[in-house]
Amino acid sequence: MTPTFRHADSCDMANVSRFYEHVWQETYLSLMDVRELSSWRARRDWRTLLADEGTVVVAEHDGQLVGFGACGPARDGELGTFGEIYAVHVARQFRSRGIGSALMGRMAREFAERDVADVGLWVFHRNVTAVVFARSLGAVVTGSRDDEQGAGNTELALIWPKASDLALFDDGQHGSLHHSPGRSLGMMPLAPCIPSSK
Repeated sequence: MTPTFRHADSCDMANVSRFYEHVWQETYLSLMDVRELSSWRARRDWRTLLADEGTVVVAEHDGQLVGFGACGPARDGELGTFGEIYAVHVARQFRSRGIGSALMGRMAREFAERDVADVGLWVFHRNVTAVVFARSLGAVVTGSRDDEQGAGNTELALIWPKASDLALFDDGQHGSLHHSPGRSLGMMPLAPCIPSSK
């Protein structure tokens, strides 16, 4: 398969939110308390992200959303980097095909184009798969903190001192990154997006 990568826009956010909630619960249901998760909160978070100089990159295959990554300025000083990867998720049936590493590489390229020197992300310590994945791409564990949900989990800080090192995984072998606003995404049918005239 050869997925296509593109920047998301406001019309994609409802579908990205639904995808995020589904994959997030699928991943973390056995790892942490997910009672606080809601579709409304997810939609609010992603819309705010786009308004705050963040970037969302989606991966599609045959018109279907199979993964996405979100990144932007670090949200606080705890991570110790200028850039932060907020999330990267790939549908279970499409994992281990290089989509996750390609998304990471494309987000790192976004940082490099903005002259952001270093980048990091927070990962729940119980999510061993995610920790191993980040380490396989060159991340270094530099610290930890109690998670914001207060569910008794610890988050690990994983960083790339040079964002350009992570950008090497954007090798162009998994499709091209382009703008294609307004396309219907996803694993579930959605009402068409009608952009605001404002």
